[in-house]
Amino acid sequence: MTPLYVFPGPDNLSHPSSLIQGADGNFYGLLEQQVFKVTPGATFALVYDFTATNNGTLTYLISLIHGEDGNLYGLTRVPGLSCPGAMPRCETIFQSTRAGKLAILYTFPANAQGNVQNPISLFQASDGNFYGATSGVATDYGSIFEFPLANPNVPAKASTGGVVNVASGLAGIGGNAWMTIYGTNLAMTTDSWANTITGGALSTKLDGVSVMVGGQPAYIQYVSAAQINALAPNIAAAAAVLVACDDVAWN
Repeated sequence: MTPLYVFPGPDNLSHPSSLIQGADGNFYGLLEQQVFKVTPGATFALVYDFTATNNGTLTYLISLIHGEDGNLYGLTRVPGLSCPGAMPRCETIFQSTRAGKLAILYTFPANAQGNVQNPISLFQASDGNFYGATSGVATDYGSIFEFPLANPNVPAKASTGGVVNVASGLAGIGGNAWMTIYGTNLAMTTDSWANTITGGALSTKLDGVSVMVGGQPAYIQYVSAAQINALAPNIAAAAAVLVACDDVAWN
């Protein structure tokens, strides 16, 4: 065995769990209150720190998984985030992008005594929905649950005028011509290629976004949540366009 990365401590930063590999090739896992990333080159980084979100309140993290959409999903345990009403305890299903953008998808409700069923496992089935199990607390009993996933962060091309030729403003593209792609959730940031051009070489990936046209990479000039500007390769005008946003691909 060869250690890839050794956690330095203190104690709450030295006990990793739920290690998985993301679509980007990096390793992701959980510490007591943090989601972390370790690259194959042994570089460590925090993806999301729940202590900052929850004002230092202890939030145990369990059961991290990699979703089909490229995001990370997991469970929090007592006392979790966004507790309903005056209840002091709650547990949640959370979503985090690999860049650390967090969303709470579901909060497990408490009963009249303030008890909740602790979630202990989570996975995504072939139907795209989440399933998991909870353990009983006090007089409550454990359960198996289903959570339908309606993910608002999935990239989507505009239904009309989604891919246009910049010169004409009309649908369709030409070889070696500028093209614009319109849609929603196309990128997690707004950026241009100003800082990615090295030695005069144009970049085919910008902030996790790439575009393939007719099986060849395009040069990405600008990305935002609603728009991508790119220079098409030398291809036929009718070539198919495939966009990948942080490894989530769509046509």
